[in-house]
Amino acid sequence: RIQKNEMSQFPMFINNFSKETISTLSSFIDQVIKIKKQEISNTDLENQAIFPIKKEIDKLIYKELKISKYERALIDNVINYSNVIKSNYKAIKAENKIDENFITQYATAYADIVNNYFKHSTYKLKIDIFTNSLNSSLAIIKCTINKKDTEIIKENKTEIASILDEINKYTYQQYTSSIYFRKTIEYYIDKNTFYFIKPNQRKFWNIAQALNDADSLIVKLLNQNSN
Repeated sequence: RIQKNEMSQFPMFINNFSKETISTLSSFIDQVIKIKKQEISNTDLENQAIFPIKKEIDKLIYKELKISKYERALIDNVINYSNVIKSNYKAIKAENKIDENFITQYATAYADIVNNYFKHSTYKLKIDIFTNSLNSSLAIIKCTINKKDTEIIKENKTEIASILDEINKYTYQQYTSSIYFRKTIEYYIDKNTFYFIKPNQRKFWNIAQALNDADSLIVKLLNQNSN
């Protein structure tokens, strides 16, 4: 919870916006007020109507503040995927299954961060996406560290979905009578090749998660090289 005196200490960055941007922001806010005045009885429907406008406001502010795409992803993750703001969590459909475009964005960001960190190395991260896994309860990618250029390869293996459904039976862990954890799995074939398996939901495969997963992989590779 933020107190009024704390709000007064926030930087007034909007003063640096152009008149055109302020006018556009005002127009978006008027649209939100108009929807609110309609007094829609169904809160979910109201949130669905407002959510696209909020996204446009965010884009405009990000652009004005010159926030990078990965910084935007981290902000977006907190606002939409963390379930802190439940209306956003529902609107973004955080628990829906991912599609090919969604996992491709994840894989691209994942490889980009790792390969940029090791840009002076001869080794590169290559990622294989298994498109057939997107209908399963789990989704999977294959990561390979090699001396070739990075690339995203899409594979279609018919047997992968049934295998993942079987694995999914063992990914739940009970913490209390009403709380369960979902496990993610890293299965290493050798030190340079592993499969990454996670629940097939958007909140596990968004770009912010790719950044976190890339950081974890970088630490593991550094530790591996130091041993």
